[in-house]
Amino acid sequence: MVRLTGSILLLSACCLLTSTASAKVGASSSFEIFATDGEGGGWVINHIPVRGDMLWGCADISRVDECEFVPLPDFVPATELDFLHVTEDSQAGWLRVRVPVVGDFLMACYNPESGPRCEKIDLELRPPLAGLEREWPGYDGAAPVADGGGGPMAALAGGGPAAPGPEGAIEPAKKGDMWLSASLKVPGPVNLYACRNLESSPECELTIPDWFLIDREDIGFKKVSEEVDGRGEVIGVRVEDIEEGSAADKADVRIGDVLVSVDGFPIKNDKHFKGLIAQYPATFSFYVELDNGDKLKIRVRRKPEDDGGR
Repeated sequence: MVRLTGSILLLSACCLLTSTASAKVGASSSFEIFATDGEGGGWVINHIPVRGDMLWGCADISRVDECEFVPLPDFVPATELDFLHVTEDSQAGWLRVRVPVVGDFLMACYNPESGPRCEKIDLELRPPLAGLEREWPGYDGAAPVADGGGGPMAALAGGGPAAPGPEGAIEPAKKGDMWLSASLKVPGPVNLYACRNLESSPECELTIPDWFLIDREDIGFKKVSEEVDGRGEVIGVRVEDIEEGSAADKADVRIGDVLVSVDGFPIKNDKHFKGLIAQYPATFSFYVELDNGDKLKIRVRRKPEDDGGR
């Protein structure tokens, strides 16, 4: 991806303002081009102080009068835009949208040369103020750069171009696949997503590598079932079976209890509940809320062999 910024784009800025009278910006505005080879079509971001960034899709980046404005709904002024990746052939891209006070969002953008558009990608467990960062692309064969080119993530990916698939399976990665981390309120695997299928049906799946859970004792929820209201909508999970002496048992969670949220996150279904409680490493605590409003504190414990006899 070619990223051009600074004075080299002054001519582009001039022409773009001339061709689009509605884009009234000050002299301190700047432009940034995201293209795969510096020729042909590409994306242009207009950085406008105070007001926020604007996105354009261009049929020819050398002729900015062929650029089309791309509206990004639901976002507020002062939004910052930045592409995390642009695919070489199709020029589809992962776009990071930074919204003041609210946090970061991820969008998939298509067709800069003809009918440019962007769609928001749902990130499971994304709380307010989350900051999104690309860790490394999974398709170029490079080792992870976030931890110096190695570490547990390199081992998880098998040292090669792969991304975790459903149920922890390793699938061959495609161009456009990437790892995405989110800075959440607790450390742990909840902050890692596997983003794939940019060219067709883009998705980012919350990924929980097993190595995060090595020293963590099972919390004790042996079986839960989805609890629905009178309209058939899931309101939480009902505890069907619980392990005696477990962290959940010691927190006074009982069979028959209906849990509606974990640390403030409303429970969407049983799989969502399992993902929520899996985010906390050993020695951390979280709260579960019952349907009667009571809150119970659960402390995640280490496995006995890792407790040093405590």
